[in-house]
Amino acid sequence: MTKRQEDQLTMWTATNAVLKNYEEKWKSIAAFANAAHLFRKISLEVNAAISTQQQDNTGITQGKIAMRSNLTEQCRQMALNIESYAFNIKDFALEQQFHFTPTYFERLRDNALPVVAGAIFQKASDLKTQLSDYGVGDEELKELKTLIEKYKGMNPAPRLAKGEVKQATVNIADKINEGTEQLNLMDKLAGNFSKKSPEFVSSFRNARIVINRTSSKKLKKASDTTVVKQITAAIYR
Repeated sequence: MTKRQEDQLTMWTATNAVLKNYEEKWKSIAAFANAAHLFRKISLEVNAAISTQQQDNTGITQGKIAMRSNLTEQCRQMALNIESYAFNIKDFALEQQFHFTPTYFERLRDNALPVVAGAIFQKASDLKTQLSDYGVGDEELKELKTLIEKYKGMNPAPRLAKGEVKQATVNIADKINEGTEQLNLMDKLAGNFSKKSPEFVSSFRNARIVINRTSSKKLKKASDTTVVKQITAAIYR
């Protein structure tokens, strides 16, 4: 979400609190009540969508970090096994090929790690018989292959077209626009409660401008400063 959207939802929270506190007051006008109910429904949909996204992102991120760490460790050890074998048979080209710095795997990008891991797996498979004395067997190779496949599956899939994305998930921006339409309608109707419930109208309007308070104060301060400068300049002409 953008900063503006976050500010809008902060205002929504304040507005919903006011609607809850004064529910008996605004129910008397059907058009306002209908807009309020629709706004509440949209608010719930937006909050649910945001919560789902946050949970999904957190789960994927944590799982991927753990998977990458495991795969990195397996690759490092398998490469060391091949390097040790190459050293003992004095195959310096092979030794050099599978000599990796301590931070090499950590610096690989997500899409590059499975490629390097695949090359290590392939060479270890080719040398399975020779590497049996270096801790490499069917079980170790199977584990490495499984980790590679799982990690590949956790990398982002190609992006869908915009239309497909909108069908697959709740479009938060669209929902915010829908909610804003209902708020604008309530703004127009709120004046009807001025005589009977002035405290509700005041609270409602204050909640609606909560996101503008900071900027308004800054603008006012700048304006006051400008006036002072103008007066000072006039005095010392």
